[in-house]
Amino acid sequence: TLGSIQYGQSRDMVLRMSVPSGAVAQGYLRATLQYGTPAGPSSPITQLGSGRGDPAAFPVVERESLRLHFVDCLREIMKVVMLSPIDKAHGKKMPLPEAQRMVQSLADMIDASSVG
Repeated sequence: TLGSIQYGQSRDMVLRMSVPSGAVAQGYLRATLQYGTPAGPSSPITQLGSGRGDPAAFPVVERESLRLHFVDCLREIMKVVMLSPIDKAHGKKMPLPEAQRMVQSLADMIDASSVG
């Protein structure tokens, strides 16, 4: 489920997939949308993904993918640098060099991107 959205909002999804060459023409992703309104539920709408995609859309997907990597990186950094009260009581230092390596790895990924 994608959760609630308000009128006029969009909801994007990025799926990392490995599509076998034989599936490109036959279809490789089936998505079904069903939503509800105050008037009741909608009829399901299903689309089948096929073909190689529109090259004009590739930068959009790349930007969204980088945004997701950024969010994931921040979440992991927060886990790494979070010290428990016991860690603090024992004088454990925040592992900033590890967090810096994570940030640098993300920066390298963005720099290597075609949209970075």
